[in-house]
Amino acid sequence: MQMNHSAVWLSQLSRTVAQTQDKQANDYFRGIKAFMHLVTKGSTTVKLGVYGYDYLGNEFTVGEVTASSTGDTLLTVYPAMTTGTGFINDVLPRNWHLKVTPSDANANVYSVCYDLIA
Repeated sequence: MQMNHSAVWLSQLSRTVAQTQDKQANDYFRGIKAFMHLVTKGSTTVKLGVYGYDYLGNEFTVGEVTASSTGDTLLTVYPAMTTGTGFINDVLPRNWHLKVTPSDANANVYSVCYDLIA
């Protein structure tokens, strides 16, 4: 039986451009909880998203959530979940990645970590 897995993707630093995680291979996990801790917000909004790849390598959106103020933002993707802001009723694709996209080039200080859920 596969156990849940936790990881830090981006440590807390100031960033001015979008950050895209390398493609991740998912062999066992059904979902993900991605956490963004926004300490200093210079952009109007900062978006955290989970994206998948189809068989041909084309990227598609699994789910996104937008932070408009400092603090913690949570994005959860899991099957049979009640949908709402930050909660996506879906499975984590075989190939996936996280992306953080600011609305402009102003500096934002944040970190991102995640839990893969069996």
